[in-house]
Amino acid sequence: MAFTINKLGRNFKQGVPLPSDLRNQVIELTQLHSYREVGRRLDVDVKTVSKVVEQFREFGSTASKPNLIQGFVTAVLTL
Repeated sequence: MAFTINKLGRNFKQGVPLPSDLRNQVIELTQLHSYREVGRRLDVDVKTVSKVVEQFREFGSTASKPNLIQGFVTAVLTL
């Protein structure tokens, strides 16, 4: 899958998280500005800003979302 350009002019690839420095900027700017203003300043969608902030509140970190599949344990059915 190749990189494409979003409606705001930023290169992105679906499924690839934002760089950590950009996620940190989102958190810093949302303390002073609306999500819409942060999105405009960083050329990212408002929904992306919302997701980054929600993830920060949930996990307390701006690191990309942990892969929950890796911790998946398969139950073995015995008869």
